[in-house]
Amino acid sequence: MSTCACKSSLRDTGKPGCQLVTDVAKKLIMVPIKDSDGNFNEIDLETDIVNGELPDAFIQGKLNEADDFARWYPTPDVFENLTGVVEASITETFDSGRVQKVQPGVETFVGILLGLERNYVGRLAPAACVDFGVFVVTATGDLEGSLDATGTKLRPTRVDKGSWDPIWVPATDTTSAKIQLTFNFSKIERDENRRMITSQNIGTDLLTVEGLIDIEATVTPIDVASFTLETKSGYGDVTDPERLEGLVFGDLSLSNGTVSGLVETATPGIYTATHDGAAATNITLTITKAGYDIEPVTFANPA
Repeated sequence: MSTCACKSSLRDTGKPGCQLVTDVAKKLIMVPIKDSDGNFNEIDLETDIVNGELPDAFIQGKLNEADDFARWYPTPDVFENLTGVVEASITETFDSGRVQKVQPGVETFVGILLGLERNYVGRLAPAACVDFGVFVVTATGDLEGSLDATGTKLRPTRVDKGSWDPIWVPATDTTSAKIQLTFNFSKIERDENRRMITSQNIGTDLLTVEGLIDIEATVTPIDVASFTLETKSGYGDVTDPERLEGLVFGDLSLSNGTVSGLVETATPGIYTATHDGAAATNITLTITKAGYDIEPVTFANPA
């Protein structure tokens, strides 16, 4: 509950000719509250806006941010059957009949995601362990967040992480399989601070942006000058998982030496690489590919 300031008065209630009424939410962009250096993750409305627009370069930079705690994590596709409910405020009633507001009602988000594997729940569930918020993307592509106290920064609206609850809903004879996501917005957020950047002032269609795909890389040395590289994601048939296809040798770098050649084998996503790394040393392989998050892998190069 907000505290009343001394000498508070009513506020002017006139409105301009154009009121930006928020459309239904269709996508969420999950963002940690602070980056790994302890700085707030935010859109600076004075420096990040270029010629009146939030540029695509800024958005792509956030989607591909190397710092896990500064990255933007959009939900896949769009939500269906969204229900947003704001509970009644908690009040106390006294014997005289007087009523005192104690706490504002909680705003709850419930939405359904379709076309995802069951294990995708594991992509969403860890957010319950992180202090984070969400930018809401509406059906018209607008971006809604919360203004800071200065009114110059738009930040993700805080989520009550303890309420974050993605669950798998199995298919039945008459319904499709789905993931249902339920959470509450934090009580410290206030309606008057929820503001938006409209789609015409955003340099890309936020309804189509996608998060990074995790790829696990495994290196098996063949000899001192070559190795096999196997890639796989956590999706698909466990006997034939989805892999990262189409890598070229320029996507690979070594902590000791360089990759001189890369050939994709008959199994897409599995490669044979040649290199000039030093013998009998540990070498770290780094793979850089737009749209993917690939942890570096260290292997022992044979003598």
